Amino acid sequence: MKNSRLSISDFDLNRVGYGQYAITYRTPSGRVKTCSHMTNSSLIDDTFNSDEPKQCDLKRLRSLTSY
Repeated sequence: MKNSRLSISDFDLNRVGYGQYAITYRTPSGRVKTCSHMTNSSLIDDTFNSDEPKQCDLKRLRSLTSY
């Protein structure tokens, strides 16, 4: 199986409260979606508030949204 690079467009960010976010990850095929609530503002800054997020940060975000 080919390892594809993660993209910030694979994730959706919704603010649900002060310092709380709902993160949704969609697989590239679009068939599987996972959602998680998160309060880790440093990870949000490293991914969503960055022009070019690092793959290690995107992988960390994906691992926190996967069950």
